Amino acid sequence: MKNRILPTLIIGLVGAVVGSFLMMLYASTHFGGATGPAGTPPAVAAVPLNGVSDQDRIVSAVKRTKSSVVAITEQVNGQQVIPADPFFQQFFGGQGPGIAQPYKAEASGSGFVIDSNGDIVTNAHVLQPPNGGKVTQLTVIFANGDRRRV
Repeated sequence: MKNRILPTLIIGLVGAVVGSFLMMLYASTHFGGATGPAGTPPAVAAVPLNGVSDQDRIVSAVKRTKSSVVAITEQVNGQQVIPADPFFQQFFGGQGPGIAQPYKAEASGSGFVIDSNGDIVTNAHVLQPPNGGKVTQLTVIFANGDRRRV
């Protein structure tokens, strides 16, 4: 097995160097004209609608909706697996043996109050912690500073 690892690593390294060189060569010949004058990024701007600028529309939208935005904080309890050999895991992608450890963490996100009943919409990832963790405490913080534990 040892006799095959070194040649494989050498071939992989040579392939990565050659591949990188070819990608740089391709990019320099095909995307060179994608910049503006003197190598600056191209200027792109939207046409204002009805004489109102984009900035004015954004400021107006924020002012109308900021009271419905909420912050969500949560306490998470779970279990994470620490690889026994991180070198093997990182470089060879193997799922070797690991050590299971409990963990506690804090997470946060945001959402919007959507009706007078206080229903809140948020992204799924806010309430689905990684590694099979469980949300043990959820707190919603409203724009006026009120806090509610859910």
